Amino acid sequence: MSTLTPLDRAARRRTVILSAVALFSACSGERATGPDPIDSSVREATISAASPAYVALADGPTALTLADPSMSAAWDIALSATTITTNVSAGVQVACLCGNAAATNTEVAAMTAVNQLAAFTAVTAVNIPVDTVFRPDVFSPALSGWYTGTGSAAVAAPSQLLLLRRGTTTATFVKARVVAITPTAAGGPSGVTLEFAVQPSAGAPFGTTQTVTLTNGDRFNFTAGALGTATAWDLQLDGGSLRLNSGASGTGSTVGISFAIPFTTLDAATAGQVQSTTFRRDGFASQFGVKPWYRYNVTGSDMQIWPTFNVYLVKRGTVVYKVQLTGYYNLAGEPRHITVRSARLQ
Repeated sequence: MSTLTPLDRAARRRTVILSAVALFSACSGERATGPDPIDSSVREATISAASPAYVALADGPTALTLADPSMSAAWDIALSATTITTNVSAGVQVACLCGNAAATNTEVAAMTAVNQLAAFTAVTAVNIPVDTVFRPDVFSPALSGWYTGTGSAAVAAPSQLLLLRRGTTTATFVKARVVAITPTAAGGPSGVTLEFAVQPSAGAPFGTTQTVTLTNGDRFNFTAGALGTATAWDLQLDGGSLRLNSGASGTGSTVGISFAIPFTTLDAATAGQVQSTTFRRDGFASQFGVKPWYRYNVTGSDMQIWPTFNVYLVKRGTVVYKVQLTGYYNLAGEPRHITVRSARLQ
């Protein structure tokens, strides 16, 4: 187990990052010339991920300022706290070479931006796998398990509680369950019937249980008890998913969670039982998460993020970049500052 003190760890991070900067300066070179130039110079940037940062890898990595990232093809990867996602609408896909997947926690604790540079530079175009190995991000909804089975045999799962929180400082809650669905041969249910109850104000009991039926594409506003507008909504039926107005699905603050409940009726779930529940936004499952770029608390006592220094290949069309995430802290030791190392392979 590591005996490093917090000050020792901060000094270690500063030394590693400063040494890495010197190495990268030596590695950078002039852009290649020719009919189809490929700049294979190693570049890096430390980017704040306190709020979502949208990063382009061409001539980068570079954090971009975008009016509407969901409509932009300019970015390749997005950083948000420890989550790394890719620009699905721009066709970006990822493959993980994952050379450190089997490393022990002790080995991960000994890895630095300096001693893992050689493994990064050793990756060349010959290591690019066939196209079928690359994967796009997959939509990961916060709410799940509300129906079982597939196709025309699918049925509702009313024992699954759907719990929503709306707002932040003065949050209110919605409890719901799906009591019936209209199954389709493929593509998920085309309709759902929900029982729901709304907390009218923070700390108040839930209101009367109501029922609503939504068809595919409908957005529902629980406050109004009616279909919502393009921005004022909480829940949307989208084929096999119930989307929330947050994260990957919307710009709102509605977050949620679903779990099996031991209740025979919705009324049995009280407001006092839901206050401390951990909620999540709709998101995407990416190769950076499926094959994690970091481990947590590897020494058992540090409570820190430790990069695994796996090399990922990020593909957009015929262009391929190699990417290695080498840090989660800035020079001052502050978290949510991800250091991205990248170079173009093809």
